[in-house]
Order: sequence, then C-alpha cells, then structure tokens
Amino acid sequence: MKKKFIKFLFFVPFYISIVFIVLFKKIIHIRFGEIETRAVGHFSLPIEIYLSEKDLGINKTRHKTYDFFIQNKHVANKFLLKKWKSKITVLPYFFISFWNFFRKHEFGKEFLIPYRHWSDYSEKWPNVKHQHRDIHNVLPKTRNHITFNTAETKAGKKFFISNNITRKLVIFFARDSAYYQSKRNNEDSDFRNSPIEDQAKAIKSMTEKYFCLRMGSKPHYELKINEKNYFDYSFSKYNNEFNDIYILSKAHFVVSTGSGFEDMAMMFRKPVVLVNATETEYRNRPLFNNYIKLFIPKKIFSSQKKRFLTFSEIFSIGAENLQSTNDYKERNLSLINNTSNEINDVVIEMEQRLNGKWIETDESANLQKRYWEINAFPDMPKFECKIGSKFLKENIDLLN
Repeated sequence: MKKKFIKFLFFVPFYISIVFIVLFKKIIHIRFGEIETRAVGHFSLPIEIYLSEKDLGINKTRHKTYDFFIQNKHVANKFLLKKWKSKITVLPYFFISFWNFFRKHEFGKEFLIPYRHWSDYSEKWPNVKHQHRDIHNVLPKTRNHITFNTAETKAGKKFFISNNITRKLVIFFARDSAYYQSKRNNEDSDFRNSPIEDQAKAIKSMTEKYFCLRMGSKPHYELKINEKNYFDYSFSKYNNEFNDIYILSKAHFVVSTGSGFEDMAMMFRKPVVLVNATETEYRNRPLFNNYIKLFIPKKIFSSQKKRFLTFSEIFSIGAENLQSTNDYKERNLSLINNTSNEINDVVIEMEQRLNGKWIETDESANLQKRYWEINAFPDMPKFECKIGSKFLKENIDLLN
C-alpha cells in the first residue's frame, strides 16, 4: 500500500506536467533528450556533432524550442559533463521519465530533441544514423566546442612540464578486459579487446620523433617501455578526468582499437588510426567519422573453411555486423589480432601521410580501389579513410 501511494504521489504531478507540455506547445515548445553520461564515447563526440549540426542550422525549427538533456545516473567523466553544461541544459536522471514517455508515443516525436539515439538504428545500411556518426560531415566545417579557460590551461600545461614533454604527442590506447570488468557482458564483449603490448613496436618507432603516451582508464597492467620519450599515463599519479580531456586536445594523432576513447579525440578533430578493428569498424565507422584516417581490421578465421574469410565473404554473410563474442562462436568464427608488425606499419603510414611524406604507388592505389569496390553499398558517402596499404599488400588473398 505504501509503494502504491508513493507511485501515486509521483505520477500525478508527472502526468499533469505531460499535459501542460503538450497543450502549451505553441507557446513554449519543450523537448527532451538523453545525454549518455555512462560512457565517455557516448557523450563526447555525439554531443560535439550535435552542437556542430546546430551551428550549421541542421534541424533548425521555425520557432524557439526549450531543449533539456537528461543525464544517466553514472557519469564517466565529470569534467566533460561540466563543460557540456555550459553549452546545453542538463537535468538530473530523475527527469528521464519524460524522455521515456515521449519516446513511447508517435505524437511524442515533436517533444524529442533531434538527437540520433543509438537504440533507434541498426548496423545495416542505410539505417546507420547514430549521433556519434557525422552523417552531415559537420566536423570539418566547424570548430570544436570544448575550450579551456586560463586556470584549466595552466593546470594542463603543468602535466606537460612535469613530464618534460616538449615534442608532438602521439597517443596509444587498447581496450582490454578491464573495460567491462564490473559488468555482466564482459565475456560477450571481449572480441573487441586486444593486448596493448602489441603496440609496443609502434610506440618505439614513434619515440624517435615524438613523445608517446599510453592512455586508458584503469587497464589491467602497465606497459613498460624503456624509452625516454614514452610514458604510461594510465598508471601514473597524473591520471584524472581533466587531464584525459586536456591531453587528447593536444595530440598529433591517436592510435586506438575501436572504443569511446577515440571519440574523445575526434571531438577535438584529431586524426585516428584504428588497429584491431572489429564489427562496424569494417564499414560504417570509418566512413561516417572522417577523422579516422586509417584502419586495419582483425582477420576472421572460419573453422569450417579452415582459413581466413575474404573481405567478400565477410560482407556477403554479414560478418562485419556481428555484435558479440557469441555471434562469432555461433558461426564458428574467431577473430585474429593484428601482429605488432602490422600495427607498426600502419602507424608509420599515418605519420607519413600526416607529414606529407607518404608516396602513394600505383600498386597501393589499385589495392585500395579493389578493397573499396568490395566494401561498397548504394549511395556510399564520400570518405577519407583508407585501409592500411602494407596490410593490404601482405594480405592480398583477402581481396579475392
């Protein structure tokens, strides 16, 4: 009886508010959206793209609207949320009932912020319109919205001075099993994991010209490399939510493995090279986020065929859209990580391309053309991303 009374006390003012919002829409048009603060990838780049779309007049209404985003219970980066609160109105999680209500009803669409929620799309073309995909190509046309005030800039520079970082910065990240350690679906997501030590050779290569940082939130183990221009930030006393954001804003480029981490980098328009790419990184992600400049995928081994699947086979059976470890197991497929040499080669290619030293041979251009002819679909958007040139050359049989 007590619980029913508490629900009554809540629902009466709730539905009165709903009626008010609907009836007075022409006078005060209120809209709701969810800001997915539970994961940095879900509320970094998506909000940046939303604000950039707004800057360019996309989804503009003829009349004024009052837009309210509602945060999750968990906040993955409180500093980032603080920054977004200076750009958008964010309500506590308590108000999520309003967003949920309007999403359930057809008439409720006009009370929702035009923000492409992940649950409203599939991974199958053409319904791939998640907000973290820059489908309108707004990022190159706008400036990033996260800026730092004088005190924040001073605090950020302190990290660089304390660690004697005077060179350009190259950042390395690998998602491991610690990412979902406290969550139930850890094992079903481990197909996206890869060992950071496989990036060690590339790190050593880059320390000849750059300062290299290994980043990530509480990974399983430290990566120790005896190079003066290398630092494992993940296990340092400097690891905090502010530094995470500030350091990424200063990167020359980022090496990542398909996670929300590179979304924070792209928020600052930083070039990304994806290694050990899986699932949608084969197709949709590189095409709709043009700051992903290069990628090399994990190879897919078929126990039935006793060999790697070709790219044509991958796309023909929809293996580029598999969403869990169990999906691969059910098809008798397994993912094979990139080698340290493959990672090193594509990182060197990224560095050379960014510095204007990359020489595109006829052979390389032809292999790229063959790959993208295989990985094609109607109305494919314009894109800058390329698959690693040496990776293609050394795995030419996958193009058959």
